[in-house]
Amino acid sequence: MDLRILPKVGLNDIFVEKLGAKAGQYARYAQMHLDYLVVRRQTYRPVAGIELSGSSHEPDRQRMRDTKKDGVFRAAGLPLLRFGNGFRDADIRQQLQAMLGGQWLTR
Repeated sequence: MDLRILPKVGLNDIFVEKLGAKAGQYARYAQMHLDYLVVRRQTYRPVAGIELSGSSHEPDRQRMRDTKKDGVFRAAGLPLLRFGNGFRDADIRQQLQAMLGGQWLTR
């Protein structure tokens, strides 16, 4: 699978408003960003999201936003991987390979 990793992607660039959603709900999510989005190289179709959740994600307000973001990805059936402080590039690579299966990223 030939993939690209895009930095700092707005949720409104990934998702569209669901028919029948509560008024204003999409606007609240549209202002959120994702640290990285993994997409298929040919189609730019999303494969997974990656969030780096360091110490800035500890305040209650940020945790609430993270929970909402998790829900949006879950509702769309799109995986969202979170990594806390002290992660290594190899950790991200390992989780993506486990999720997607096989060799997906080459140098």
